[in-house]
Amino acid sequence: KALDTYGNTATSYTGSHNLTFAAAHSSGSFNPTVSNASGTATNFGSTTAITFTNGQATVSGTSNGVMTLYKVETVNITVTDGTISNGTGLSVTVSQGTAATLSLSAATTTPTAGAGDNLTITALDSYGNQATAYTGSKNLTFSGASAIGSFTPTVTNASGTAVAFGSTTSITFTGGQATVSGSSNGVMTLYKAVTSSIVVSDGTITNGSGLSVTVSQKAADSGGSLTLSAVTTTPTAGAGDNLT
Repeated sequence: KALDTYGNTATSYTGSHNLTFAAAHSSGSFNPTVSNASGTATNFGSTTAITFTNGQATVSGTSNGVMTLYKVETVNITVTDGTISNGTGLSVTVSQGTAATLSLSAATTTPTAGAGDNLTITALDSYGNQATAYTGSKNLTFSGASAIGSFTPTVTNASGTAVAFGSTTSITFTGGQATVSGSSNGVMTLYKAVTSSIVVSDGTITNGSGLSVTVSQKAADSGGSLTLSAVTTTPTAGAGDNLT
C-alpha cells in the first residue's frame, strides 16, 4: 500500500510500479521471490513490476505479489520503488518444512581401518533447512561399505552397541540432528581398505548417493599377520618354487 506523509492511502499511486524486494536470504539454490503482475516469480533484488489500483496492490491468483521464502530465519522484508520504501521492513519468521532428506558427515572421510569415526546425521527439509521436528529415536540403516573376512562395518546405536551395516540401528536425534556421545549414537567403524559411498536411510528418506569415505589400511603390527603362497605346494626336490 502507498501512503502519504500522514498515513493516508495515496490513491493516485496507481498502475504498474517497478518495485525491489530485499533482506530475505537464499537457501542453497533456492532464492526468495515475489511474483510480478504477470505471475512470473522474480528474485529478491531484481525489479518486480507490480500493479496498483487506487494506491494498493493485491494478489490475483498467483500474480502481483506472491512471496516465497526458503531459508529458515526471522528477517525484515523491505520493498522500495527507488524513492519510497517501507522503512525498516516487515518482520517475517520462516519455519522449516518436514524432513525430506538426510545429510551425513564424518569426523574424517579418510579413516584408518578399524578406527572409530564419529558421524553427524542431520535431517533437512526440501530446501536444505535443518528439520528440527525430526527428533527422538529413529531406526536407521547404514549401507555401502563391505566386510573383509570376518570384519563387518558397524555403527554404534544410542546405547553404544556396534550394529552391523544392513541392520536397523537406533539413533537419537535432537532438533533434527544426531551427534555422537562418547562411543554411542553414531560411531562408524570400517575395515576394508577401499573407497565407499556410505548411505543412511530411515526407510523413507536418505542421504542420496552417499558420503564418500576412503579407508586406509592399518600398519602391520603384532596384531596383524603375514600370508605365504607358492606357485605349487607340491614341488619336486631341488626345483625352484616362486613364493608370494
